[in-house]
Amino acid sequence: MRTKEINSASEVSSALLKNKKSTLKSALTILSLVLFFSFSAQPAFAHCDSFDGPTIKDAIEALETNNVNLILKWISPDQEAEVVPLFHKTYALKSGDKELYNIVEKHFLE
Repeated sequence: MRTKEINSASEVSSALLKNKKSTLKSALTILSLVLFFSFSAQPAFAHCDSFDGPTIKDAIEALETNNVNLILKWISPDQEAEVVPLFHKTYALKSGDKELYNIVEKHFLE
């Protein structure tokens, strides 16, 4: 009888251990997937159009030199109809009121 109790207790603890291992394995798998997808998405963020990125640097240089061609590489042809007139309006206001120009320039850069 004592042997049956020991075997039964051993089977129960073995089953619990397997269940804990399975749960731990599942939790680690889920955690790994979450971390993988979280960090793998980082390069997808648009760093080019941040204020430190090359798009804004080219836009500022374009406004300084009155050369709209510097920014055309960053936009699609269907966006040119909106951006080119806005560029010319922004550049035209450059010699006027500085506060107004700063507002318009920020709008253009965004």
